[in-house]
Amino acid sequence: MTERKRPKGIEKQIKELKAEAHSNVSERGTVQFRLDPENMSRLLKEADRKGTGYGVLARQWTLERLSADESKDLLQDRLSSIESSLKNLESQNKTLLKYMEQMAQAGYLTSPPAPVVKEAPSDRQSKKGK
Repeated sequence: MTERKRPKGIEKQIKELKAEAHSNVSERGTVQFRLDPENMSRLLKEADRKGTGYGVLARQWTLERLSADESKDLLQDRLSSIESSLKNLESQNKTLLKYMEQMAQAGYLTSPPAPVVKEAPSDRQSKKGK
């Protein structure tokens, strides 16, 4: 089966309609969904066990998941930033070492810079524990 191409400009209209629909749903704040009988039974039992309504529990779980996903995204952004900074520092370190070697070869330093030994993070952690 071949896909039909959408007319030009339709993507923009779809985006606008989707944004409007999201806005309308957000304003109402109502979510409805279906569960198969087995999962509905599980939800009801868990709500009973916790002494709350199943709707309250479903809402709580949804909010917890959204919060966890947001935290995960923030941590991932922070980790990417740290990794980028580390790469930048490693590059600066290499440049500095080359410069110091040149200075030592030209006689401006009394001794060449000490070689840098890279250790894997697991090596450093195992040494700390000893």
